[in-house]
Amino acid sequence: MGFTASLMKKMPDKTIPLLHPYIELDHGECHHQKRDTKYPTLGLLLEKGADTDAEDIEIINQAMRRYALNFKSNLQFTRFSTDSITEVCDAINRI
Repeated sequence: MGFTASLMKKMPDKTIPLLHPYIELDHGECHHQKRDTKYPTLGLLLEKGADTDAEDIEIINQAMRRYALNFKSNLQFTRFSTDSITEVCDAINRI
C-alpha cells in the first residue's frame, strides 16, 4: 500500500472547496480558513490489501488526521472492512 489509493484521495480533493481558498496561520501551520461554523466529524473505513502492514495503516491515519485538521474537523475512528458490523456501528455511535 504505502499511501492511499486514488479513490481515497478523491474525498479530500472533492471536499476541500467547502473551505475558503484563503490561508491563515493556525498553531504555527498554514491552513484554509473556515467557510462555515461547523464541519462533519470524519471516520475512516479501510479495506486491507494482502500486503498491508501496520506502517501502511499509520501512514494513512496520519494523512487523514492532517486532512481533518485542515478541514476543521477530527478523525474520530479508523475501522476495517473485516471488522464486524457491530464494531463499526459502535464506532460511529460514539461520535
